[in-house]
Amino acid sequence: MSEVPISTALVIRELSEWEGVQAGADTTLLLQCGSPVCVNCPAFTARIEGLKEEWKFQHVYVNTHDAEEDLLEELQVTKLPAYVLISLDSEGAKGQAAKPEEVEVAIRTFCTPVFTMDADF
Repeated sequence: MSEVPISTALVIRELSEWEGVQAGADTTLLLQCGSPVCVNCPAFTARIEGLKEEWKFQHVYVNTHDAEEDLLEELQVTKLPAYVLISLDSEGAKGQAAKPEEVEVAIRTFCTPVFTMDADF
């Protein structure tokens, strides 16, 4: 089992860090909960990493085996991979024991496309 690197994610361990990220958010937040021992997490992470080029969101990652208990209690994560997507202008989405397709639908639903000069008009 090989873990997909999380290239640009902000890695957090504590509830205070998550609260700070939320307070300073200026775009949609995608909090991913995973673990190096989770067999479904690499495909889930790979899908998120692939969507970063097309969709605008801040990726935050929590390794559930390394996180403080108060953060895990706040997130109420019981099955991996899990995610919480918080949109600035709508409710967002969340999932546990989630499939890569589920997080992709959430990102495509609640995130803004990345503007590129290569886009066809």
